[in-house]
Amino acid sequence: MPDFGGGALDTPRTNIGDATYLSRQPDFADISQEASFQSPVKEGNLLQQLRNGRSNGINLRTPRQRGPLADRRNLPPSVGGAEFTPLLKSATRNSVRRFGKENGNNVPNTPSLDRIDEGDLTAVPRGDTSIAASTPLAIPRRRGGDKGPLQDGNQLSLREQENVIDRIEKENFGLKLKIHFLEEALRKAGPGFSEAALKENTELKVDKVTMQRELHKYKKHLTTAEKDLESYRQQMLELQDKAKRKYSDQSQQAEMDKLRRLIDDREADIEDLQRQLDQQQGNNDQVEKLQDDIGDLEADLQEKDRLLTEREDEVEDLKEKMESLKDQVDEAEQKAKDAQRKMLALEEKSQHSDQVGKATGRHW
Repeated sequence: MPDFGGGALDTPRTNIGDATYLSRQPDFADISQEASFQSPVKEGNLLQQLRNGRSNGINLRTPRQRGPLADRRNLPPSVGGAEFTPLLKSATRNSVRRFGKENGNNVPNTPSLDRIDEGDLTAVPRGDTSIAASTPLAIPRRRGGDKGPLQDGNQLSLREQENVIDRIEKENFGLKLKIHFLEEALRKAGPGFSEAALKENTELKVDKVTMQRELHKYKKHLTTAEKDLESYRQQMLELQDKAKRKYSDQSQQAEMDKLRRLIDDREADIEDLQRQLDQQQGNNDQVEKLQDDIGDLEADLQEKDRLLTEREDEVEDLKEKMESLKDQVDEAEQKAKDAQRKMLALEEKSQHSDQVGKATGRHW
């Protein structure tokens, strides 16, 4: 039993002597080696289970456990930030190494302990212990820069930073799944699908440009046909008005009837004179007079007949012109209908080509 007399605490003696050291390297010869820390087996690897197609009833909404210092923002200068106190340098270094080890591509079942240079470890922590170096400073916000979810500096609490990191991990997991499914779809499609889609897209573009040119040409033809149709209609209206003004007049119609009656009367007089001539062949004077009258009447009759024939010819010419204009109007209307029908068909085909091109572009 130790003696507690004199108010002093008697400690057991050792062969080391004074264990404190400041100017010499420590001696680890008599320190027994302890078993290294064995990390638990990572059986809850969510990505590996999804790749194997198994969920085993795991709740996908529960985030994976992370290191307590893996998402710390204040890191040592060698890593990228200032530290709260110099006493946390070793703990931060170990957490950073553990973060890199946990997120590596190849994770061994029994991770080995990293070799740490023992020369920089002393019983008394080294470094600047001034208040300016140990006190964390608020990081000012950058203006006009690309601010991420954690670019608010020290204004976010640890719980808020953990929530943001959980959300980022979930988004990253969803993006990885999308990339995986897209790569699988591309592998199933093969290189021939890309060439066929590119060829089809090129052909659709060529067809679209060709149809646009044809559509422009048919629109031009349609405009010309509409102008011709309007011109023909105007001419037909003018001819109709002219014919109405010329032949709808009652006086002209009465004059023509009067001419016909005069012709009939002259023919009756000629027949009467001819009978008188036959009866009075002995009287030469009367015969000559009657012959002169007959000649005058025949000349008058021929003149009236000529005028009547000219009027009838004019009427026939006007009728023929009206029929020709009607035919031209019908032909122009038919051309306009055909051009409009072709234009509608080309527009439908162009819309279909645009839809197919967009669908091909989205699939591509």
